Amino acid sequence: MTRSAWIAGQRFMKVYQLLERLANADPEALVLVFLPYADVSDGAVLGDVIVRDDLWNHESGLYGGRPYEVFYPGAPEEREPLYSNVKVERVRVVLIGEELGNFRLLLKV
Repeated sequence: MTRSAWIAGQRFMKVYQLLERLANADPEALVLVFLPYADVSDGAVLGDVIVRDDLWNHESGLYGGRPYEVFYPGAPEEREPLYSNVKVERVRVVLIGEELGNFRLLLKV
């Protein structure tokens, strides 16, 4: 699997849902981001947001018989025979993270 792998079946948050949840938040509060199953001390301060105008690929299927999901820009990628039931949907994305400089360089933001 390549790029941002996600556990199949994970619920995805849309921008409107994020805005609804932040509606009553203190505007001066720090936003912390965590990896799945992280400890409370593993949070990092959200430091960057990139709103993309282009569509990204949301690809899902089976790899070696196990579910996978990835998101990536550009054209859909060719897959080797270990991949099956591959579906690609074009979606709009917002990138958030502690530091997204590598994406700014890669994506020329």
